[in-house]
Amino acid sequence: MTTPAPTELMTLGRLHIPDERDHQFLISAMPPAQTSGLTHRYWWANGWWGNQGNLPHCVAFSWMHWVEDGPTTHSKTRTAGSGPLYVPSVIYDAAQQVDQWPGTDYEGTSVRAGAKVLRAKGVIQEYRWAFDVNTVIDALLHRGPVVVGTWWHQDMFWPKWDSKRGKSIVSATGAKVGGHAYLLNGVSTNLGLVRIKNSWGRNWGQRGHAWISFAHLDQLIRDGGEACLAVEIET
Repeated sequence: MTTPAPTELMTLGRLHIPDERDHQFLISAMPPAQTSGLTHRYWWANGWWGNQGNLPHCVAFSWMHWVEDGPTTHSKTRTAGSGPLYVPSVIYDAAQQVDQWPGTDYEGTSVRAGAKVLRAKGVIQEYRWAFDVNTVIDALLHRGPVVVGTWWHQDMFWPKWDSKRGKSIVSATGAKVGGHAYLLNGVSTNLGLVRIKNSWGRNWGQRGHAWISFAHLDQLIRDGGEACLAVEIET
């Protein structure tokens, strides 16, 4: 069931300036993934769970969730309860050094900057973009989780329990309260829902997860949103 969470303890932190160069590196331009007829897929998500609390570090936490979980997992080989592979505050500070804003006297950073930091650290070999929900759905079915950056609406703070579908669902309604980055790590085409792994701990939503409809995710992506799929370097 959904557990309400106080908004004063849930900070955002995604900043964004569109860059047309991203359209030269689209997920849709990658070699076709093997078609399997899948209607749903939930990537392994039992690695480290972070809670950014009142820090504007959502980009760093989203990327750390991506690193920890599938398709390439690290937490399975580490001691249970250990911290993340990289400290989110370190990733955040490094991202502010390479993002599109001068200095560091501001709160937040971009999804792109987080990917740049991971590539510089030798974690990923490339990262690609999607700006439509259908490509995101296909990526979740066949390639892996994606980090998204979108506006966050007031009603998204509190997922609502849908007893018919057995899911805690967020709706992109209410006033825009800022930009947020979060991980998408599952999808069901039968239900028309995508699964979110957020960065406010396991007490948010459905043990840290929530779901969003294809229609509302499409709305968010079209309204200045972005989805980023990275390819990890195998070690």
